[in-house]
Amino acid sequence: MNLLSVTGVSHDYPHHGRVLHEIQLAIAPGETVALLGRSGCGKSTGADAGGSGNAAARRYYWRGAPLAALKGEAIGAFRRDIQLVFQDAFSAVNPRKTVREIVSEPLRHLLCLPREARARRVEEMLLAVDLAPSLLDKRPAQLSGGQLQRVCPGTRPRRYGRSC
Repeated sequence: MNLLSVTGVSHDYPHHGRVLHEIQLAIAPGETVALLGRSGCGKSTGADAGGSGNAAARRYYWRGAPLAALKGEAIGAFRRDIQLVFQDAFSAVNPRKTVREIVSEPLRHLLCLPREARARRVEEMLLAVDLAPSLLDKRPAQLSGGQLQRVCPGTRPRRYGRSC
């Protein structure tokens, strides 16, 4: 069974025309997929349509269930398994927060981890993307573009602990 399936999704913008044409996509568990394209070609529109509650959302399936019908724990599981990575890392983070705050926030919201366990997990997540723990107290403007691009994927918790 696919983790995520998209079947026959199209989208038109008034005054701009069609940006998505009968999109078909299947992502297996453990598979990583990147959507690449020029600005305005529909990458974000396709991702947004799945969670928007509109008619297109009924053509998005997570683990075989229509995305629009997910409720309760199923929504939480979906949010832990599928998350967007924005192209512009500087726009994806709050410039006032430290790397520690940026990486720990999803752990606080998505997983039930005590503060000490969360702090350890944050360091592990940074090490997993080849970043030194010495960067934890830096703000986004103090990082290189490449470092910040690695911080952003580091904010997505995997199966660390039970969900809240």
